[in-house]
Amino acid sequence: MKWEVPLGTIQDLAPVPLPIKWGTPNLGGPIVTQGGLVFIGAAMDNYLRAFDLETGKELWKGRLPAGGQATPMTYRLGENGRQFVVIAAGGHGRMGTDIGDSVVAFALPESGAGLLAQSMAPTLRTVGVFLVLLLTALLVFRLVRKN
Repeated sequence: MKWEVPLGTIQDLAPVPLPIKWGTPNLGGPIVTQGGLVFIGAAMDNYLRAFDLETGKELWKGRLPAGGQATPMTYRLGENGRQFVVIAAGGHGRMGTDIGDSVVAFALPESGAGLLAQSMAPTLRTVGVFLVLLLTALLVFRLVRKN
C-alpha cells in the first residue's frame, strides 16, 4: 500500500459541525487521471475530492448539493480541449446523506498541472450538456425496457 487517508467527515451528518477527521463509510469508486489525480466523492459528506496519486495529499475539494455516492467521470472537449470532472450528486437514502438530483461538473485548470494553486469552478454549460446526454440515455433505456 502506497498511502492511506481518512475519506470524508461527519460535517453533513452531525447536528453541529464537528472537526473530526476519522473518515466515514463510503459508497462509490474513484477515478484516476493520466495526470496523477484521484477523484472520489463516495464519503458521507457533500464533497468531491482530488488527491495526489503519488502522495495521497488532498489537493482540492468541491462542495456538492447532495451526497456524491457515485463514481465520477472525466472527459475532454476535443483532443487538446479542457478537461472536466463530473459526478452525479444524488445522495443515498440508506446511508443518510443529503438526497438530490444534480449532476455537477468541474473544469480542471487550463494547464492541468495548476490544480495545487487553483480551485476548479463548476461549469453551468457543461452541466447542461451532460444533463441532455443523461436524459437522452434514460429515455432510450426506458423505451428499450418497455419493448
